Amino acid sequence: MLRVTIKNYQNNTGSYNEITCGIVKLTQSRILNPNDVPRGASFRATLAANGQYSLFGSESESASAQYLYSILTHVVDVNSEKRSWPAFIKIQFPNATCTAYLDEGIDLLARFPDLRAEYLPSATVLSQLRRRRLRAQAGA
Repeated sequence: MLRVTIKNYQNNTGSYNEITCGIVKLTQSRILNPNDVPRGASFRATLAANGQYSLFGSESESASAQYLYSILTHVVDVNSEKRSWPAFIKIQFPNATCTAYLDEGIDLLARFPDLRAEYLPSATVLSQLRRRRLRAQAGA
């Protein structure tokens, strides 16, 4: 069962969503580069320190862990025709201190080509958008 919980930041300056499904907890963060670790945040540090169920290490390393913490990372492609198009979307697994990733993560656009096709335009669509823009600029 999938559960979404809205949690407040420690100082009540905002909130974040914590998504739980089975033993996995996930939050999201916009970062600039695919391998950047999100800036420090108390909730991420707590989730990473208390989580990291044995996926990458030995069972003894994660005996006290109750879940696997992951971060959905993404950023918009500032060079794209539309600001809503993502440059990347990945699921990353941070270490216990939330300062590095345990592996390369899951590149969702590569793993699910249908997702790429739905959210990122083909070369034909890009060409059509450029032609429309040029026509609109010429007519203005």
